[in-house]
Amino acid sequence: MLSFLSSRRKILLIGVSWVALTLSCSWHAIGNEAWIGQKRLENSVELGQIVELAQWSKASHGTVCVLFTYQTEVNEDMLGAHQINLYLDSIDYKGYEHEWSLAAVTTEGVNLSRFDVSLRSDVLGSHNIGVYGRAMLPKNFKPVYCADLSRAAITKIKLFGRFYFILGEF
Repeated sequence: MLSFLSSRRKILLIGVSWVALTLSCSWHAIGNEAWIGQKRLENSVELGQIVELAQWSKASHGTVCVLFTYQTEVNEDMLGAHQINLYLDSIDYKGYEHEWSLAAVTTEGVNLSRFDVSLRSDVLGSHNIGVYGRAMLPKNFKPVYCADLSRAAITKIKLFGRFYFILGEF
């Protein structure tokens, strides 16, 4: 099958394939661990408080992105999106109706934390916060879809009897 390639190119091709396989397996293994669990998120973030996400990560550098319900990939314009999207493809990630996620790419690989949408709590993006919700955001908190880990934070607001988590920068 590879008879048209020289032996040097065959070795190179096998080496590159092995590295790609190793990297995809290590990303998958890291991603199996919940970076931030549901209970930790709900119990650690007080109403109107800014919680820095770097405190929950072993790495100090990276990018964190939010994936909303039905969303299966991160916008390619975002820093780290390529690595996150490769990981999401490798695990056949589905953006389910009652689930949202935080994906982080760091020097340790890609990690994914999934959260349930319920009658009690959900996630909001900057595209649907609205004027009333923006008035409830903490001072110096800017809602974003992806953030540098060193500036990434999450906050919680309450709108119409329901708690909403919002990814942002401080």
